[in-house]
Amino acid sequence: LEGFWSGFNLKSEEEILAGCAPWGTRFFAIGRPGEPLPELGATRMYFADEDWQAAASAMIRNAALVLIRPHRTPSLVWEFQHIVNSVKPEKFCIWLPSLLEKADWEGFKQAVEQHAHQGLPEFEKVFAKNFVVFDAQWHARAFRIENGSHEMKSFSLHQKPKEGSKLLAAELGALLARAKAAK
Repeated sequence: LEGFWSGFNLKSEEEILAGCAPWGTRFFAIGRPGEPLPELGATRMYFADEDWQAAASAMIRNAALVLIRPHRTPSLVWEFQHIVNSVKPEKFCIWLPSLLEKADWEGFKQAVEQHAHQGLPEFEKVFAKNFVVFDAQWHARAFRIENGSHEMKSFSLHQKPKEGSKLLAAELGALLARAKAAK
């Protein structure tokens, strides 16, 4: 059985993402109220309902790179609006999990466009990609990691953990360098 499992990575994508962050980079997230156990990956911080926006604002303001995972909640729409109004676009990135479903992306996209007045790519342009990044005018571009380039035909963080982790680490390093240069 050991050989059977050796080709698979049983870690969550968030764990892999956190593990690939350049050395010394801290990876934080605000936890969901009432979750019995935090997801593995980012260090979760918890705040009272009346305090989370101030905490998120401080975290966003002090982050080298702001990374969000799309979902449909009022809190994420607030975070997106806050990011657009307070962060340079080069310091912001949307992480696209490999199991992103069309309904989830479309709901997120609709909420962001309605409340944050920010256009996002159609699902067909983000499907099978890893990240959405923004240029200085907030134009979005989705890309997939492959051998140091920004396009890839078939890559999953779970498929080839060693190669995938190296590519992701290099890409996260590049995204952080881009964000730091935007200061």
